Amino acid sequence: MAKDYKKVLKDKKLEAEKLMTEDQKLKCKTAIHTASVASGVAGAIPIPMADAIPISAAQITMVIALGKIFGQELTDAVAKGIIGAAASTFVGRNLVKLIPVAGSIVSATVAAGVTEAIGWIAAVDFAKNARNECDRKRNAQEAAEAGKTQSTDENNEGKDIREDENLDEILDQIITKEKNEKRPYAVVCRRDLINYKGNRGYLVWDFLMYNELTFEEYETGCQVSLASRYDDKKMERVFNGIVERYGEIEV
Repeated sequence: MAKDYKKVLKDKKLEAEKLMTEDQKLKCKTAIHTASVASGVAGAIPIPMADAIPISAAQITMVIALGKIFGQELTDAVAKGIIGAAASTFVGRNLVKLIPVAGSIVSATVAAGVTEAIGWIAAVDFAKNARNECDRKRNAQEAAEAGKTQSTDENNEGKDIREDENLDEILDQIITKEKNEKRPYAVVCRRDLINYKGNRGYLVWDFLMYNELTFEEYETGCQVSLASRYDDKKMERVFNGIVERYGEIEV
């Protein structure tokens, strides 16, 4: 049994290193060490059964203290249940003594070691529960934020493009640039005649690798293009907004 609790103790301390902050580890170590010392002193008293109650009280106090470190308030009854569950991993179902006896005397070393093992088992479980709760809250918050974003997008979907796009700035970017020779278009989605600040030509929405917006001069056919990361839906809104404002009927 001694070998079992020592192995459990080693494994749980390794888990604690991964799960806990430095502050949490320090607080757990303090609570567990205090209880282990108290249990060792009680275990060394050579009076039949005199060690049973002090050891149990020390362990209960320890588990309640560990719970508080991770934001959990525990009653004595709940703490006893946690102690029993932790101890059962290496001492079976003996929930009264929890540690072996040689006649009527409990080894101080074993009493302290078993209490320490119980403490770290409980501490690691508290840490896991705290992390799971943190993850649950974070996921719930992210889902709520995603829901708000979707709702906002749906509410804005039908609005006029002029409310969230500066169409003049978009046209300024393409019309004021130096024009290139006419080139073949890739996939033309839309082509409409516009007149912007005296610049008359075709506004072309075509697609190669990305959606592109091109201004093609009416007289020369020279072009200038603006590559865009807009998706099809947004590009359509931008294009329609420009044509609505500056479109001409070709005669």
